[in-house]
Amino acid sequence: MRLPLARAPLRSPSRAALVAPAPRAFASSSRAAAPASSSSSGSAAPSSAAADAARARKRAQTKQREWALVGASGVFAATGAWYLFSDGSSGSSKAAAPASSSGSRSSAATAAPVSFEITVRGPSGAHSRTITALTQRDADARLKTHETSTTVGRAACVVSRYDTNGVASNEPIEDRHAEAVVMRDAELAGADSKGDLAFFAVMDGHAGWATSELLKHQLIPSVAAELDAVFRASGEYAALAQSKAALPAKAWRALFGAPSGAPTDRLEADPAVVARALSKAFVALDSSITETPVALMKQYEAARIAATASGHGSELGPQPAPTPGSFASILPSSARALSPEAERAAALRRQGYEALLPAISGACALLTYVDSARGDVYVACTGDSRAVAGWWDEKAKRWEVEALSEDQMGRNPKEVQRMQNEHPAEERDAVIMRGRVLGGLEPTRAFGDARYKWSRELQGQLNTSLIPGGEYTVRPPPRALLTPPYVTARPEVTWRRTASKEGKQLRWIVMATDGLWDMLPTQEVGNLVSAHLDGTRGTYSATALQARLEGAATAAQSTAAADGDEAAAQQQLLAKRRTGHHPLNAGRENQYTFEDANLATHLIRNALGGADTDRLTSLLAIPAPESRRYRDDVTVSLHSVILFNGADTAGASAPAAADDKSAAPAPKAKL
Repeated sequence: MRLPLARAPLRSPSRAALVAPAPRAFASSSRAAAPASSSSSGSAAPSSAAADAARARKRAQTKQREWALVGASGVFAATGAWYLFSDGSSGSSKAAAPASSSGSRSSAATAAPVSFEITVRGPSGAHSRTITALTQRDADARLKTHETSTTVGRAACVVSRYDTNGVASNEPIEDRHAEAVVMRDAELAGADSKGDLAFFAVMDGHAGWATSELLKHQLIPSVAAELDAVFRASGEYAALAQSKAALPAKAWRALFGAPSGAPTDRLEADPAVVARALSKAFVALDSSITETPVALMKQYEAARIAATASGHGSELGPQPAPTPGSFASILPSSARALSPEAERAAALRRQGYEALLPAISGACALLTYVDSARGDVYVACTGDSRAVAGWWDEKAKRWEVEALSEDQMGRNPKEVQRMQNEHPAEERDAVIMRGRVLGGLEPTRAFGDARYKWSRELQGQLNTSLIPGGEYTVRPPPRALLTPPYVTARPEVTWRRTASKEGKQLRWIVMATDGLWDMLPTQEVGNLVSAHLDGTRGTYSATALQARLEGAATAAQSTAAADGDEAAAQQQLLAKRRTGHHPLNAGRENQYTFEDANLATHLIRNALGGADTDRLTSLLAIPAPESRRYRDDVTVSLHSVILFNGADTAGASAPAAADDKSAAPAPKAKL
């Protein structure tokens, strides 16, 4: 089957969209003295040294609070005065502070932006490079560049809102995401099954962006097409539907693995059938990705032979070596007239090269499918992205966090055992080396990555045929390649209901690429989302946040910011800083801040440093490719946070309204 590759979408994202804005030139550091001078002017002359000292202490305490509020503007003290006087802002009320887009900052009272050293490795060896952290304003701008918050607003959909965002480390970013909400076809739905179908996907690319870009456009449609066959009981599902109707429910569950208690009246109501369809769609799409360039290579070789036989073979070459990612450079000049035979061969070569790119790069994929009518939620995972769910227990008045996927990588003993069982015994020690597939690829399941799926001979043929010029070649096969394929796109599928038997309600799902999970544990991600939905604002340590959610937090455990004392919160955070502390050191307890309405931005900010502003602004300042040594693309980029109906009323108090950038219209597509 030929994979319909869309030409236009395979474009590199704009560089401008991935680079933080240049720091603004603020007033000179002499402005930092202005507040103190202004504060002291107009004071009454002291009547005694003791009275003067008392007034000085009072002024210092007042100014300390003013500086804490200035720090909420997101800059260091030297530039904070610029905001206070040039923007005309004054001390904000305590009640308004949590809604600020900046919040409490651990670096607000430092004299200058942080500078630090990183090691850069190049052809001439390793050397040190000095990096200056972003200003808080630029860091905030970069964090919010790609954020979106979409309100679904449909009674027929159990999903009420979804937030997405992504921050790049690679240039261009290799992660992608996609979402779709569609109407169920009334002709196919029973009387008890009216409701929207929702799809959410995040893709984590590696070795390039081509695979994740293709999945962005084709993964959800491929899954929807397979589910449509399930709904219609067509194709292979026709025989399955007949068997299902003929067998008692108990026998069906025993044969096909349907969970006990699952409805068995229709195929789409059976979790085993839906999981099978999701898995089939993933595998079929990956097969198209890897088989399409092979088919086009064969067609091109046949067309080239035909052109040569007709005396037009010389029109096809020689051609200049292509630049990686550039399609047009491998083709003859468009101004040059070609014979019909040569034109056909050239077109096939172009198509083959375009199809080769998503095959030789790779991507992990995570998809959530929601059947609103039945309250079914499916998570299909290929690779090491992760989905985490939050359940609200109304009876116990508490949140529970559950991982809905398991990382599929070379450090997972289950995956190691699976791969060893799929290959000859003599390869037992080679299939996973140093925690990686054949010593190279970390995820054990992925789309593309054809270096681990094609034979050594086939890779040589594709390289010779579709890559002209001989100067640019794709990466060679892994040295230990003997019995491919070693990598599969077959997902593991998890099924849950939005309401459990124990009375717990599913309120949110976080889908994120590994850039988030490298920085934050699963439980703390759950705490950050749950506490945000409870209405938490201000600054908390990881320990205090956990205690608050458990209902055991006391005034002593809560931070001063939560109690409305911003100045004390600043001093508490600044006291944790050490002289000479490297801003990239993550050895201290995480300090979290609750200031973003968008939940995806909220998670990314806290993954990169949270209330530790030095760490946040420093991590964002490191340019590609050096940034990859400290953080990956964070995609929560592409992360997606899915909120289900009732999420805004599950906790102790309602959260702040999200800043919706788009509202989803009534979907027109049907399934």
